[in-house]
Amino acid sequence: MATGIGLKPWLITARRDYQDGRGRLRLLHEDGVPGRRIANSMSDLVDGVLVTLYAHVVSELTEWGCDTTDRLALVMHGGCGRREFAPFSDVDLMVLYRGAQDAPVEEFARRFSQVVFDAGFTLGFSIRSPRQACSMALGDAQIFSSLTESRFIGGNLDLFENYFIRLKRIVARRATYLTRSIVSARESERARFGETVYLLRPNVKKSRGCLRDIHLVRWLGFVRFGVTDLDLLHKEGALSQIDANRLKAASEFLLRVRNELHFSVNRANDMLGKNEQVRIAEKWGYPGSDVSLPVEQLMRDYFYHTSEVRYASDHVVSASINRRTMTRKVFAPLMARPLEDVFFINPFEIGVQSQFLDDAKTDLALVLRLMHLSVIHSREIDQDTWQVIRQAMIEAEHVPFFAETGRQFMALIRNPEKLGQILRRLAEMRILSRIIPQFEHARSLLQFNEYHQYTVDEHSILAVEKATMFEHDRGPLGNTYRSLRDKSILHLALLIHDLGKGYAEEHCEVGWRLAAEICPRLGLGTDDGDDVKFLVHNHLMMSHVAFQRDINDHNLVAEFTANVGNKQILRMLYLLTCADISAVGPDTLTQWKFRLLTDLFHRSQNLLDGLHQTDNDDSINEAELTLFRELAPDEPTALWLLRQARSLPGNFYQNHAPEIVAEQLLELSRTEGYKAGCWINYDNQTRMMELCIGRRVKRRSGIYYRITGMLAGEGQRIRTADIKHLDDSFVWYWFQFEDPNLTEPPTDRRLIELRDKAVQLAEGKEESEPVFSRLWNDDPKRSANLPKPQLKVVIDNQTVEWATVIDVFAWYRLGLLYRISKRIFELGLDVRFARIAQFGMQVIQVFYVTDENGNKLTNGRQLVMVRRALLKESRDFLEGTSDNKS
Repeated sequence: MATGIGLKPWLITARRDYQDGRGRLRLLHEDGVPGRRIANSMSDLVDGVLVTLYAHVVSELTEWGCDTTDRLALVMHGGCGRREFAPFSDVDLMVLYRGAQDAPVEEFARRFSQVVFDAGFTLGFSIRSPRQACSMALGDAQIFSSLTESRFIGGNLDLFENYFIRLKRIVARRATYLTRSIVSARESERARFGETVYLLRPNVKKSRGCLRDIHLVRWLGFVRFGVTDLDLLHKEGALSQIDANRLKAASEFLLRVRNELHFSVNRANDMLGKNEQVRIAEKWGYPGSDVSLPVEQLMRDYFYHTSEVRYASDHVVSASINRRTMTRKVFAPLMARPLEDVFFINPFEIGVQSQFLDDAKTDLALVLRLMHLSVIHSREIDQDTWQVIRQAMIEAEHVPFFAETGRQFMALIRNPEKLGQILRRLAEMRILSRIIPQFEHARSLLQFNEYHQYTVDEHSILAVEKATMFEHDRGPLGNTYRSLRDKSILHLALLIHDLGKGYAEEHCEVGWRLAAEICPRLGLGTDDGDDVKFLVHNHLMMSHVAFQRDINDHNLVAEFTANVGNKQILRMLYLLTCADISAVGPDTLTQWKFRLLTDLFHRSQNLLDGLHQTDNDDSINEAELTLFRELAPDEPTALWLLRQARSLPGNFYQNHAPEIVAEQLLELSRTEGYKAGCWINYDNQTRMMELCIGRRVKRRSGIYYRITGMLAGEGQRIRTADIKHLDDSFVWYWFQFEDPNLTEPPTDRRLIELRDKAVQLAEGKEESEPVFSRLWNDDPKRSANLPKPQLKVVIDNQTVEWATVIDVFAWYRLGLLYRISKRIFELGLDVRFARIAQFGMQVIQVFYVTDENGNKLTNGRQLVMVRRALLKESRDFLEGTSDNKS
C-alpha cells in the first residue's frame, strides 16, 4: 500500500475511512455480530468509498474537458455483487461504457483504477461495453457466473439496466449450454479444492459443500428463472422452503468462519486448517465434553452445514441438467406402465403412482422398495416423487417402523450396485437414521486426529462403497468378495462398525452392544446377527495382528485363526478390514499393508483348510531344495543353505526368488570373521526399500539401534524390522523402510550410499550420534494447538511364548525409534523383531525382546523398570528435554 505521501486529501480521507470502517467491523465481529451482517456492512463500506472515488475522478476529468458523466456505470459483480464481501477480499468491479472506448474512457479507467489501488483495495478491474461483457460471459463460465451477481452502485443507471436486460436475453436463448458450462466449471474447481465435504483442511469458499456450492445454486437460478435470491428461487419452485432455509443457515455459518479467518491474519485466507479449527472452537466457546473436544463440536457444525449444502445444491444441479424436454414431458406419461401396483416405470424414470404418494411419505418399506427397483431397472427416481418423499421425511417427527422395513433394507444392501450412493441419499434424507436410530449419533461426528479424514457417518458409508468396488477387483479381494453368497452381512457390519465412536467407553465394546440392538430390528436371525456382532466387535483385530505382530509366528496365527473360527467369518473380516482402511483416506491401504493383511488371510485360510504345517516347514518345496543343491558347491553347503533359508522370515522368503535367497546366503557363508553381508533393494509395488544385513555376532551387537539411527538420520521411515538368528552365530536383519519425501524411485547411487553406511555400522567401524532433520510435521509451532496421541508403554507377556512384546504408543517424530531401541539395548535386552505402524500422527512401535540369553522376561520388577525407562526416554525425546542433537 502507498504511504500516502503526495496523495490528494480526498484520497487520503477515503483510504482512512476504509481502514477505520474495517476496524469497526472487526470489533463488531469480535462481539459476535452475525457473519452476513459483517459481510453486508463490508460491502456497504466498499460501495461508499468507491462511489466517492468515482465522483472525484469524474469531476476532475470534467474540469479538464473530458466529461464522462453519462457514459459510465460502476458495476459490482461476484462476491461484491451479492454483498458478501469478506474483510480482505478482492474488489470485483466492472466499468460499463457507452459508445466508443475512446481517450476519455481510457483515461478514466487509468485514473480510477490507480486511486482505488491507492485507497488500499486489491482490485479485480475490467472496462467493457455491454456487448463485450455479454459476449465474454458466453465464452467463459467463470465470467458468466460472476456477472449473474451484477449490482449497480454508481453512474448511468439506464446503461446498467440495458446491459442486464441484454444478459438475461442471452441466457434465455443459451440456457442449456450455460447450465452445463457452469456445472462443469464448478466440478473442475471442486477437483482442485476437494470433492468431499469431509476434508481435514477445507477451503470454506471453494471446497465441496461450502460457499461456492451455494453460489452455484444462485447461478443456476439465474439461468433458469433470472433471479439469484434464495427466497425468490423458493417461490419459483427451484428450492423447497427447507432447502432455502438450510442454505441460508449454512451461508451464515460459513461467512462468519470466513470473516474470522480473514481478521485473524489481516489478509485474505479461506483455508480452515487444524490449528485454526482449534483456535476458533475455543474462541467461540464450544464447551467440549467427556467424549468430544471443542474442535470436534465446531467441525460437527461445519460438516452438518456443508452436508446440507451438498445435498441441496446437488438436487438443484440434477434438476437443472435433467430438465424434462418437451418430448419427454409429452411422451413419458404415455409410455409409463404400472409396476407392482404401487409404482410406475417409463423409459426414463421410476416413481410412485400419484394415488400412493401420501403412503410414500410415511412408509419406509415402500421407499426402500422404490430405491431397490430403481437399481434393478436402471432408472432414475422421478424428481416429483423424490421431492415429496424427501420433504416429508425431513419434516416428520416420527415415522413408523415395521418388520417389512427391516426386510426391505436388508434386501436393498444385498446388492452392491450403487449401494454407496443409495446409502448417502438415505442418510441425507434422515431415512437411514429412522431405519437404524443409532446412526443419528454418528451424523457429522468427527474424530479429531491426523488419521481419520472423514466424519464417522461418511467413513462408514464410504467403507461400504469401497467393499462394493471389490466386485470388479481381479486379485484376492475380488475373488473373496465374489465368493460371498450373501453380501448383506458384510455391508451391514461395515455400515455400523464405527457407531460406537463418540462415547466414553471403547468404541468396539459400544459397537457390539449397538449391533446387538440393530440386528433384531432388521430381522436378522441368530446366526447372521452373531456374525455381524463379531465383525463389529473385532473389526480392528486383523489389522492389529498384521501390523503390530509377527505373522511369521505360527502360534500367533493359529490363535488368531481360532478366534475367527470359520472361513466365512475370515473372508468377511479380511474384506471388512481392507475396506475400513481404504475408507480412512486416499491411499491409506498401501501395498505394504495390503500384503500383510493378505498374507495373514492366506495363512489363516490354510489352517482352516487343515494345512497345519508350520511356517518353516512349508517355506521351501522340493523344487527349491533341488535348486539349492545345484547352486551349492557341495552337499554340506546345500544342507547349510536349506537350514538358513528355513530360518529366514517366511514373508521374506515368499517375496524373493529362491535364486536371490541362495545367492545372498552363499555370499554370507563366505564372509570372514565379523564382516557383514549387505543387500539393498527398492520394491516398485510397495514403494519401499529393503535392507538385508547378515553378520556373525558373539552377543548383543547393537546393530539394530545403530541402523535405525542411521536410517532416521537419512530421513527414512522404518516400517518393519525382522531379526532372525541363523546357524554358525549368523544373525539376519531385514529392514523395510520408505522415504516420505521421495516421489520417484531412489537412484542406484542413493541405494549404494545407504548400503555402505549400513555396512560401516554393522561392522562396528563407525558410530556417532545421528542428527535428525526436523520435518514439516515435526514443527512444534505447527502442531502446538493440536491434541497429541496418548503416550504409553504396554508390556505383553502373554501373546508370544518365546519373547516379551513391548508396544510404545506415541506421536510421530523422526528419531524416536532410534532412541527407544538404543535404550532397550542399554537395558541389556535384545530386539528379535520390530514393526512400526503409523496412523496419522500416532505411531505404534512394537518390539519383541529377550534377555541376553535369548529368554523372555519373567521378573516382575524388571518389567516395571523397563516400562518406566522406555516411557521416560520417549517423553524426554518427544518433549525436547533429552540431550538429543536434533
